[in-house]
Amino acid sequence: MRAWAPGWAPPAQHFHAAPDDAFPAGYAFPLPAEWRGAHVVQLSLAGGVRAAPRPRIISDRTMLRIVARDRAIASAIYAAMLTLAIAALALYAAVRDRAFLWFALYACTGLLLAAAMNGHLVAVLPRSLLAAAGAGGFWATMLVFAGVGVRTVLRYAVAGESEALGAWRLLPWAYVAAAVVALLAPHAWAAWIGWLANLGWIAAVSASFVLVYAAARRGVSMAVAMLLLGLVGFAGGAHELMQSGRLPDNAWTRYGYQCALVLFSVVLYVGLCSRVGAVRQRLDDEAQARRASEQRLRREQVRGDLASQLQAALRDTDDGAVASTAFGLLADAAQRLLGCGSAAVLVEAYLGDPGLRLHGTDPASAVGRSAMAERGGIREAALAGTPVVLRLGDGARGGDGAGADHVVVPLAARAGGWGALVVRLPLQCVPDQAELAALDGIARLVVLHAQEAHAAAQLRRTAELDSLTCTLNRHSLDRVAADAFAARQGTASPLSVLFIDLDWFKPINDTHGHACGDHCLRAVAQALCGQLRPGDVVGRYGGEEFLVLLPGSDAAAARVLAERLRRTIEGLGIEWEGRRIRVTASFGLAGMREQDTGLASLLSRADKALYQAKREGRNCVRAASAYAE
Repeated sequence: MRAWAPGWAPPAQHFHAAPDDAFPAGYAFPLPAEWRGAHVVQLSLAGGVRAAPRPRIISDRTMLRIVARDRAIASAIYAAMLTLAIAALALYAAVRDRAFLWFALYACTGLLLAAAMNGHLVAVLPRSLLAAAGAGGFWATMLVFAGVGVRTVLRYAVAGESEALGAWRLLPWAYVAAAVVALLAPHAWAAWIGWLANLGWIAAVSASFVLVYAAARRGVSMAVAMLLLGLVGFAGGAHELMQSGRLPDNAWTRYGYQCALVLFSVVLYVGLCSRVGAVRQRLDDEAQARRASEQRLRREQVRGDLASQLQAALRDTDDGAVASTAFGLLADAAQRLLGCGSAAVLVEAYLGDPGLRLHGTDPASAVGRSAMAERGGIREAALAGTPVVLRLGDGARGGDGAGADHVVVPLAARAGGWGALVVRLPLQCVPDQAELAALDGIARLVVLHAQEAHAAAQLRRTAELDSLTCTLNRHSLDRVAADAFAARQGTASPLSVLFIDLDWFKPINDTHGHACGDHCLRAVAQALCGQLRPGDVVGRYGGEEFLVLLPGSDAAAARVLAERLRRTIEGLGIEWEGRRIRVTASFGLAGMREQDTGLASLLSRADKALYQAKREGRNCVRAASAYAE
């Protein structure tokens, strides 16, 4: 911008090379103070942006007022756009919705465009860079803002990335390409680039209006209010008319479109914020689904581990240990499944045991004490057949789990018996329906394995025991004796055996009948079992003959025990049909020796000792040491 008059020629001013106190909304020249009357001043304006200047002669006070007004309006616009950008970045960090990232970029490019149009970029960017870019840089800034704006409105109008966007997706990139062309084009093309940028601006506003209108028809939040976009177009048209000299230059025509743009940006931001609830709900749903999946996997893991443990622990388990083993595993699995509390299993008349038993915990523990103390309420809940959450002690059922402190899961039982898994819950630990169903599932799994193990143990016991005396049969005796002999062979651990044969047993059968003989055999077997120590083994070897294995006993200790057994049998008062049946027995004893090459030699020596006892008058004990070959 140049000005001159006869005798007066102030320095030329350039938009990108003005002094720091330049008037960014225009150019100001102080007139000579000595001028009086009429003077002719010539003005020359050159630039790449089309404009129609309106020269005015104003006072210094008026100019300062205009400058203050323009600076206040521009500062408010910058502050609003910067605040929106920061708020959008904060929301993006919170919800990770890229629509807020695009809005932040939109607000920043809008701030940059407003600063360029208001002439304030000179305070931020190097003036040499601004001068080199010229009008092309200004038009490129406008095109980039238009492209980012369309992309932001697109993200708002169509939530997320959708294949339905189609060609709309390419529109922002077309604006970016046009901005690159505007920035690289020669200065001589400035007028054409200006027309291109204005057409792009009009197209961006129109496209955004179409998108917002479609969003309004779909009921998207704040879409109706965003039709204020038309106000932006109207204000932009007024600014163009001011630039061409068809409207006066004032605050509304100069800054109205920027204020409308800020208002539209605020409404757009509010519209995007309305999606936060939907995004948060989506994130919560995803987190809840993930937690549910993790809990389901954890429950399946607990169930799978429990099944493996049951198979390993109950294999070949004795009948008496099935319940304690299985229900101990159930209590542990219940605690792992819930992740809290302590558990126990209370059963009565279960798996062949007629008594009331507590498994899986110490009876002195909190859950053990409460289970035994409230067994009546637990029994009632168990017989109901469904898992329940309740408070033990006052009988108050907690249907919704509020204030409850115990879970009772019934165990399937045969008639006359009942059982329940009892879990004592700490505060703020109330299982949901899925966890109750999982507890019921593992309880059914344990009961199934326990019943199968119990049946298998009974079957093994039936196969191992003599049906008349309930002691080991011949096959089982041979197996146990062979194992005991092999375990002690080559060691210093002693092993002794006793052969016991009832004296004059055939006359008892012949005189009183076989039923009486069977009764006598049962009485003798019971007497023998009552005198033996833990670890000793007794079985019916055949007919009226018994075999006793004495692991850990040498021949001397075995002889003492044999004498005690002989006296016990002799003193039995067997009653049969009002008669007293006297029964005695002969004993053959042998202790394991280094010379014994196998179990057969040990049993042979004991058998020879038995026949010696028979020959020497019966009802006596004879050891094999004196008769060994």
